[in-house]
Amino acid sequence: MARSQPYRLDPPVTKENLPQIVTNADEMFQILFEEVAALEDSITAVEETAATTTTTTLQPQMLGLFGSAVEGDRGMMGVPGLTGSQGLMGLQGPPGQQGDEGPAGAPGVAGAAGAAGANGADGQSNIPGPRGEDGDCASFIGGPTNKKVELSGDVLANLVSVPFAAGDFTGDTGTWTVASGDVNTFKYLVIDHMMLVTLELTSTSVDVATPPTILLVLIPAGKRAVNQSSFGHFFSDNGVNGFGLVQVNPGDPTHMRFLTPTIAAWTPSVNNTYVRCTILFEIET
Repeated sequence: MARSQPYRLDPPVTKENLPQIVTNADEMFQILFEEVAALEDSITAVEETAATTTTTTLQPQMLGLFGSAVEGDRGMMGVPGLTGSQGLMGLQGPPGQQGDEGPAGAPGVAGAAGAAGANGADGQSNIPGPRGEDGDCASFIGGPTNKKVELSGDVLANLVSVPFAAGDFTGDTGTWTVASGDVNTFKYLVIDHMMLVTLELTSTSVDVATPPTILLVLIPAGKRAVNQSSFGHFFSDNGVNGFGLVQVNPGDPTHMRFLTPTIAAWTPSVNNTYVRCTILFEIET
């Protein structure tokens, strides 16, 4: 009988497929063991059959000649199973290399400087400032630039007196009569685009038939108001004292307007209507 060629694995054994090959070999040996056991069982059965047949068939024939029975053949010894090969140990990988240290981050860029804030809007107050404690200085805020203006005692002393003219005093209806002796004070001061007027009238008369609702005083020096400006004024309305409103208005830019608190008609009187005020307002150039 020719010698069989050595068994070669295809594909060749590698670290990756070795576990599967070992598993396949174990399964193959198990099948082989089962086939060998089955073969042994078959041989045993054959021997038992042969022994029975030989004893039954040959014994009568040989009994007279030899006087002994034929001994049966001895059964074959089973082939011992193959020991499975030990799996290969996996190779240990080389230690990993330490990563390089990262470069230092670049310094941050400084933020740009914030823009300067816008200037606040000019104030809208036209209220005269308080006089100094010694009476030598007063101040007020107003004009197109709303800048503060300080008035010294000399400037205040040089307020311009308004020459008397009966036509400077009228009413929106009826008649308001102001005599020369009724004018205690009527002066003004112009600084830049601002006019300051101070006025005190006593013992004036209001028309009985058609008393006016608004007492009108002509703005001095032919000046004209460009914005509405309102102040309080003291009055005595035929013996009733109170505080009303004095204002200039671009709708009637040439007059100062005196009203009662209720904007009702002035009470008719004879030499018994008084008004006193100081007002500051912007004028045309």
